[in-house]
Amino acid sequence: MFTGHTGSLYALLQNDAQDKVLSAGSDGMVAEWDLRAGGDGVPVARVGHAVYALAYSAAQNLLFCGTSEGAIHVLDNKGKQEVRNLKYHEGPVFDIMISENQNMIFSVDGTGNFCVTSLLDFTLLHKVKTVPQKLRALACDRHEQHVAVGCGNGTVQIFDADSSKAITTISSHREGFSANAVCFHPTEDLLLTGSRDAHLHVHDVKNNYTLITAIPAHNYAIYSIVFSPDGNLFATASRDKSIKIWDTQNLEVLAKIDLANHSGHKNSVNKLLWSAHNKYLVSTGDDRAVMVWEIR
Repeated sequence: MFTGHTGSLYALLQNDAQDKVLSAGSDGMVAEWDLRAGGDGVPVARVGHAVYALAYSAAQNLLFCGTSEGAIHVLDNKGKQEVRNLKYHEGPVFDIMISENQNMIFSVDGTGNFCVTSLLDFTLLHKVKTVPQKLRALACDRHEQHVAVGCGNGTVQIFDADSSKAITTISSHREGFSANAVCFHPTEDLLLTGSRDAHLHVHDVKNNYTLITAIPAHNYAIYSIVFSPDGNLFATASRDKSIKIWDTQNLEVLAKIDLANHSGHKNSVNKLLWSAHNKYLVSTGDDRAVMVWEIR
């Protein structure tokens, strides 16, 4: 367990260092942690406002920080120098995704705007007003052709990554309960969504995102969903202070990580990250801690 942040944490990122993870949150600090060595974190950047989203471009070697003021700070990978400050959003930037193939930056905000920015020259390519509510989450499919956007009204909107045109709208979650988490399977045509209604939904991508199953997965809102790199497992995080590990094939819960049984988080679990080498699951939340779990 890593500690040192002074506020709730909302973002995790693994960039070009396989065993190192970045975290950020309401204290405006981006810190780097060594998953294997442990010890104190290394301050990477301080942006002056709460950070809700982190993203990394390997091709450009740049770090992107989405903040509560609506800006996206673009930093060199070491965080020592700000390259650009993108101000295309009117509200807090809640999620950022990078498409290296498309050379695009996808981002969403608290006023319902979905923005697409050039990764090469940072010009705004598209700005789409979706719903009046917040947009909470983004995910690209493995082909980087579709972008899923979790919306505050409970829907998930699917966009064409190249044109930014809407393809379809998924309306399976409870109306008015925000879709906080969206995640594509790394090798199969599946989309998982999680909502404030505490349900986990599985959708068939090839069949126009038809709902396959709806599972009452947690006691309160689901905030994050991640697959293991091989796709055999996935994890969900919730406001109910727990993390659940699931078998992808049969959708059964294999383990529940919480305070009582595993000395887990004391408060809401806001973000998950599964490390690239398949072994470690990283979690963080309102208790300001970054926890590293070995999944055997």
